[in-house]
Amino acid sequence: MDGKNGIKVYDLETISGIEGDGPIVKISKVIMWRSLNIGAKFTVIVLGQQTEANQDIVILVAAKSDAESESESLMSLPYYVFSSLISRFKIMAACNLAERYTNQEGKFYVRCGDTEYEVIAKFEPTEEIETETGPKFLRFEKLTLEFVPTTAG
Repeated sequence: MDGKNGIKVYDLETISGIEGDGPIVKISKVIMWRSLNIGAKFTVIVLGQQTEANQDIVILVAAKSDAESESESLMSLPYYVFSSLISRFKIMAACNLAERYTNQEGKFYVRCGDTEYEVIAKFEPTEEIETETGPKFLRFEKLTLEFVPTTAG
């Protein structure tokens, strides 16, 4: 794909024919594609908590039309893909993979149909949570994707 100021443009219309892509790459494209197709301006990816009804920790993906509006749930994903999914978006946004303790921001471009979007990815550290397997604490991140339409290119 052509780049914009040296930044790669990811084409979301190729989702159906991405046989060579790994599962995390496919999931990241589906998240963005579904967000854009419902008209979301923001998508938030965060680790959910266990409940009595749901014993699995899940990733909650929610889309919002603006910063103040209620979110619409896009999908829930299993816990074990969270780190890989965050890493995938960090790679796309040219952020530091190892940094988990400070805020990071990066951008990349996606094309969906005839419209190209600048995607601003914001990574924020969250509270440490105790795991079921023992007293260890892990730090996770919250990811917010903001979709800004640019000129079709």
